[in-house]
Order: sequence, then C-alpha cells, then structure tokens
Amino acid sequence: PSIQILTLPVFFPILITNLGFDPVWFGVIQVRMLEITLITPPLGMVAYVISGLDQDLSLTTVFKGCVPFLLMELVTMPLFMFVPALTTWLPSLMR
Repeated sequence: PSIQILTLPVFFPILITNLGFDPVWFGVIQVRMLEITLITPPLGMVAYVISGLDQDLSLTTVFKGCVPFLLMELVTMPLFMFVPALTTWLPSLMR
C-alpha cells in the first residue's frame, strides 16, 4: 500500500490524461491487484493478521485457505482488464 501512495500521484495523471484510461476502471484494477498482494505469500499481510488472531491456526493453514480467493482473482483479473465494460457498467448507472 505504501508504494501506491508514492507512485499513484505520478502514474494516475499519465494514465488518465495522456493514455485515456477510464479512472473507474483503473481504480478497480488497482484495488484488485492490492487484494492479490494482501493474500499471497511472502508478504500477505492479511494472512499474517488472521494467523495472529487465532494462536491455534497456523500460517500455512491460512495461506491454504487463501488459495480459492487467489484463483478467483486470477480468473477475474484478465476479464476486467480485457473487457473494461465489466468494471464500468454498474458505476455508469450512477451518472
């Protein structure tokens, strides 16, 4: 997350203004990529927090429990990247 704070102010205007990406689409992709990093080893901060909450639960068990969520993310990310209408359809109804 801290690297996003450092790089987002630089890359966001370039991607939106110069390259013409939809800001909503970019935000969804950014958050989904952050979710992936928070559940995958070795830096899966969410897994470490969950393991720390229950002393009987091993870190290996937590990471094994994250596998279905990671697989779902790996299936949906290409869809969202190559079919941007999937991410912008619902927010477009609010305009």
